[in-house]
Parts: sequence; C-alpha cells; structure tokens
Amino acid sequence: MIKNLPAELFEAVVDNIDNPSDIFFLALTCKQFERILLVRLEYIHISAPSQHSALWHHLATHPELARHVRTLRITSIAQRLPGVIPRFDQRSVRTVCDPDVDVSTFCQALRWMVDLRAIQWGCDHSVPHFSGDGVWDTLKESCPRLSEVGVVDLRVGRFGRLDVEGDGSGGHPWVYNSKIFNLCDITKFSMVTGALEASRDDKNVDPLKNFLLRCPDLDTLVIRFPSQLISLSPPSFDDIFTQGHWPNLKILSLSNVVCSPEVFHKFLSRHPNIEALDIAEGYASPIPWQAIQPGSLPNLREFKGPVGALPWIAAAGAPLETILNINVQAIHAMRAWNILEAAFSAMSSTLRRIQLVPTRSRSNNTEFIAEWIHRAAPDARIELLSGFCWVPGQGFVGK
Repeated sequence: MIKNLPAELFEAVVDNIDNPSDIFFLALTCKQFERILLVRLEYIHISAPSQHSALWHHLATHPELARHVRTLRITSIAQRLPGVIPRFDQRSVRTVCDPDVDVSTFCQALRWMVDLRAIQWGCDHSVPHFSGDGVWDTLKESCPRLSEVGVVDLRVGRFGRLDVEGDGSGGHPWVYNSKIFNLCDITKFSMVTGALEASRDDKNVDPLKNFLLRCPDLDTLVIRFPSQLISLSPPSFDDIFTQGHWPNLKILSLSNVVCSPEVFHKFLSRHPNIEALDIAEGYASPIPWQAIQPGSLPNLREFKGPVGALPWIAAAGAPLETILNINVQAIHAMRAWNILEAAFSAMSSTLRRIQLVPTRSRSNNTEFIAEWIHRAAPDARIELLSGFCWVPGQGFVGK
C-alpha cells in the first residue's frame, strides 16, 4: 500500500503526478495524505513580484517547501502565495528599480526548486530586473525539470541600467543579452523583447538560434519584436528557419521578422505538425505567404495574422477551424473581394470561428463584412473581440 511507503519514496511518487488536481484528490483519500499533500499544493504554483523579499527568504530557508514549486511567475499582478506569506503591497515600492532586492536570496530559493517545470518573467514597470546571469545559471544548474520559459523583456533600458550580473555592475540591460540562452532542452519558449530596438544596424539572432537548436523537443515557439522602430529594419530568421528542425512544433508565433520565400517554404514543409500560427508583420517585414505550397500545413487549425495570407493558406488545403483578429479595414484595403471570398469558401467545410476587429469608419461597415463572410462560410461563428456574435437578420448581439 502507498500509505506504507517510506517518506522519500512517497515524495518521489507524488513528484511524478503531473496534474495538481490528481494530487488534490489523493489528499482527500485519508487524513495522513491530507496532512502531507495540502501543504505541498500551496507551493506548486507561485506568482509574486520580484520585490517580495519575505517570500524569497521563506523559500531560501525552507528547502523542504521550495522543492514543491513547479510553476513560478514573476509579476506584479495576480499574486498567488502560500498561506503563511502575506500579499505584497506594491505601494511600498519607492522606485521601479528597487535597490534592496536581494538577488542572492532569490537565487538560493531557486536552488531548492528542484521540481520547477516553468518560469514566467513578466517584466512590467513594477518588476525590477535582477534576472541576471546568476538567475539563469542557477536555473540551468539546479532545475533539471525546467521545460517552459517565458520572458516579457520590454521595459529594461528605459528605466536605467539594471543589475543583470547579480553583483551590482549593471553590465547588460536586456534579458536578451543575458545568459538566458545558455539554457537547453526547453519545450515551450516565449520571449517578447525590445532588445533589438537599441541596435538598429546589428540584428544579431545567433544567440537565439544556438539556444533554439539545443531544444530539439520544442513544441511552442513565441518570438516577438513589437517595436515600431525595429520594423524599419527587422532581423532575418533565415538561419534559424534553415537550421531549425523541431518535429514536435505545434505553436509558432512571430512578429517583425523577415525570411526568404524558399526558406519559409522549406521550414513549413519540415514542420507539418504546426497547429497554430500567429504572425504579426511590420511594414518592412512581410512574410512570403506565396511560398506556401499545397499540403504544407496539413494540421493547421488556428491562424492569427494578415488577411492577405488567407488565400495562400486556403490554397494549401489547411484544415483551418479558427481565424483570429481579421481586420475589417484590411479587407476593404485589399480590394480583392473575389479572391478572399473564394478563400473563405474553400475553407468553409472546417471553419467554425472567425473573429473580426471592427472599425469605426462608416465606409468600412463591419456588419456588411460579417454578412459577406457568412455567405462564403455559413457554418462559422462570426464574432467581435468584445464577444458579440453576428446573427443573420439581427446583426451583432451579445452572448
């Protein structure tokens, strides 16, 4: 019986239960399990601002509790803390770059998180970046099960040079330029960064490329350069797309990158398992959608991107079910109604949801566009970002 196992073996068994709900139900089976497991459940998911020194000290000095952390989110909102830790009051922070943040304590807490699976670093205006090389080195050395990494790296550099070395030197202001790319074997990677905005001439993506090549089981890749400045000279992903081969890749999200048609076509051909594609183009970074060949997206179910890509995706025979954020104004600007109508019609057998971004201009009537799409794809639900759905004869109505 599992109840008679030594404590170490029991911990090992629970460590391999991936779903926290299953751990919760196991805790309900007897008082002994309840006493042991409910405490563990308080630590599995932690979400807190980096300034919460009481939390990091607590975890640094209680390795038996820190070892239960599986997901760690560094954010100023949606705090999720163990019951013994009070919520952090953001009003107590005097500056966005709080000099009192103790990086060594944070790293010590990380060292005990041997079961950490995912870390999300939400770098908003109230989250100081002590995410220096010490942090990434600690994650690499002490968290062998880490497989998901997400970083929003937008504000660094705008609020002064911050400490990314962990020693006060303030050597590198961007997470993009830190040792984050020394990690390996990540399966889900997301980075939204303005780092390349500062280097308009040298858009070096080699560190990113080398990191991704060390992640052979990658299934989710999100790389977004949202700056308006970088769109004037976007980085090329030709080398990444040429050398990268991730058989498990299912989600691909990119913004403000360029690549050649031949490279783009071959990349898609090598990744037939892609199910969701989210592409944001800049004025100087159009994606060569015309390079898509028939049959190259056999599992694509969801698309979010420029409306001009839809005819090429339809021609490829992709079994698309969801199209998100179709800009009504872009449809009018294309002035290619027959081509778009043919695309919607070709995908009508699988299309089930179409989301429109409306315009306030009377000349670009959103209801007219919805009715026009409905005629081509009658089985698809047409909705707005607000959640209102289009109903024939009634227009857009609330849910």
